[in-house]
Amino acid sequence: MARTKTDTAKVTIQKTNTEDDSVEYKRRHSSDAGSSEPGTSDWVLKIEKVAISDNFQNILGGSIDSPVVGECFSGYAMTITGWVLGLVSPVMSAKIRHAFTNMTVTEVCEPRSDVFEFYPAWPEAEFTGFQASILSVGLPPKFQLDIVVTFEDGRDEILGSIWGVRKPMQMKMASQIQPLFLVFVGRCGSTLIMKLLSQIPEIVMTGNSKSLYEVRLASYYLHALNILAGRADYRTSFLEDLRKIERFYYFKPELIDQETINWCESEQVRNTANWIQRQICQYYESAVTRQNKPGARYFLEKMFADRYERFTAMEVFPIVKQVLNVRHPYDVMASLKSFQNLKLDEEQFCYRRQLFLSIVHSLKTLGDEVFLLRYEDLINNPHMTLTDLLNYLVLENDPGMLTTILESSENLAAELGQHITSQSIQTSVGRWKHDIKDRKTLGLCHLYFDDLLDQLGYSV
Repeated sequence: MARTKTDTAKVTIQKTNTEDDSVEYKRRHSSDAGSSEPGTSDWVLKIEKVAISDNFQNILGGSIDSPVVGECFSGYAMTITGWVLGLVSPVMSAKIRHAFTNMTVTEVCEPRSDVFEFYPAWPEAEFTGFQASILSVGLPPKFQLDIVVTFEDGRDEILGSIWGVRKPMQMKMASQIQPLFLVFVGRCGSTLIMKLLSQIPEIVMTGNSKSLYEVRLASYYLHALNILAGRADYRTSFLEDLRKIERFYYFKPELIDQETINWCESEQVRNTANWIQRQICQYYESAVTRQNKPGARYFLEKMFADRYERFTAMEVFPIVKQVLNVRHPYDVMASLKSFQNLKLDEEQFCYRRQLFLSIVHSLKTLGDEVFLLRYEDLINNPHMTLTDLLNYLVLENDPGMLTTILESSENLAAELGQHITSQSIQTSVGRWKHDIKDRKTLGLCHLYFDDLLDQLGYSV
């Protein structure tokens, strides 16, 4: 299969004869021809390259039909279309992914008679199309998007990638209080860290130890930005379900005048982002009063490493601090097994690897803008670890205050109950050495994590 080098989204499929008269395809592996310059300088997004993966394992054929090289967008929204046909297992969904975080997920079920025409022996080829819209807020000035498809048997594979450039919004801060996110992968001591940081006079947060500090108001609003300001799926309507909040406009694009579309995808996005920022700041400003912390400079929330909202926050807020909370991956899996009595199959390992990959990507691309907090460092050398963290936040690190804070954490085990799965905090470090006994689980640890250990600061 090869896509034409014109600006059209139409797929051109070429048929070649084989001895068994089966249908094959020729696909162009990349569309990195010279980008055409836009006719105006007011573009927000510009596509520089589109490439189909050249080492398919479970994909018979596929294409990224749009966007195309040289295409420019005057707004922050973009729709990605294409098709994909599985070799053995049917393809169920397509994920648009940036930095190992999913921006959106869509079903692979659109009718594609052109694909079925050239794959008549594959009944599922008739419904292999996909269409997904994303809001680019949060993407870096030079970005890469991966289209990752999920098969019926649960496996993932990259169909292809899109590279481009964009102009971020220039947001002004509506408050003196700044966002601080504890980015975590789970079972890494995040609840302990939240407990410790909740006692810092310059930090406010929602929730408490009873709720395990899981209240995430900022994440909710940052996710709402994508819903409220993104392109709608005109194939469905919130009028069919009044409990559903649809995206901003939901009519077919050809039924809307271009001026309205331009406003929806530019000015309306900026207006909504400003409103989202104000909502978050106003809530946490009220928390400053409720928690009697008049000198508060940060609001703190937990956020899973694979949530795209943390990238959205980096554009909605001029300054964002991120504490990347990790633990030896083997210990994470041992703790996970004890906590939820899970069978540690490959799906669990694959998901945790994805979380760690997102952390590694942030360490490489954001550098000093983020702080790596390893669970082992906090347990083995708590004073120095907290001192380094407070220095990163440019906050006072009085030794007496740190001692008081650390002493308060001694009763944490009684508060959390079953949330803690080790006999003591000290024995939780390196627990995998005695908790993971079967060769299969240990082999999966080696397979999924060994190439990441050095990048996370652990010995192989």
